[in-house]
Amino acid sequence: MKEFFTFLFLFISTGVFSQTNLDSLWNVWNNKEQSDTSRLEALNNFTTDGYLESQPDSAFYFAQIAYDYARDKGLDKQMADALHLQGRSLWRQSEYDSALNYYTQALTIREEIEDIKGIASSLNNIGLIYNDLGEFIRAIDYYTRALSIREELGELTEKQQQLITILELIRLEEFLCSGYGYPGRPPADRTAIARAFVAKQVYNMPTTRVLLDRLQTDQQLRRICGWERRHDVPKEWTFSRAFA
Repeated sequence: MKEFFTFLFLFISTGVFSQTNLDSLWNVWNNKEQSDTSRLEALNNFTTDGYLESQPDSAFYFAQIAYDYARDKGLDKQMADALHLQGRSLWRQSEYDSALNYYTQALTIREEIEDIKGIASSLNNIGLIYNDLGEFIRAIDYYTRALSIREELGELTEKQQQLITILELIRLEEFLCSGYGYPGRPPADRTAIARAFVAKQVYNMPTTRVLLDRLQTDQQLRRICGWERRHDVPKEWTFSRAFA
């Protein structure tokens, strides 16, 4: 019983903290004494934390508010950030063509203003769209371009760079993209799982369980394999049946 009440307290406390944080972000957005960039950052964080996963259509709505405000203020970077967020919300609704359109608009602005980190993020997410569409060769091209930029920015570890080099050499996508019409996992899942097995060897992980734990905590490794979100990573039993 004591354990139950402890769990209940933690659960309630977490919810209250989350709502308090959202309220704080919303207050910053509505505070006209704050700088325009601070207000827009707060609105984007409010949208991402409060709606992107649970209500992506609402996230699109709030991102449009951010875009309109940034456009009126002539803030190109924040316009691109809002477009990128709209692309993410559409992707979560499986509206791939529309998501690609918004990501591309964001990428164009980021290239014009030379927002290098933003460019890498746009390229990565465009790669995710092509991966979901089954266009694996195009996906790996965008992944590679994004990861090359992150490598230049010093955002990749030595192991991650080694893994990327190996994946570029063996080009799994060319061997797995013909999986349609055959039993087993969808091609996108098969390709990501195959990359994960390569990562398992590169990182010298003893078991699949260790690999899965690492994928849950290492966002960069997860993206290299082809999954954006933690819950996109399949369960352990799926790995053993991936190529059945």
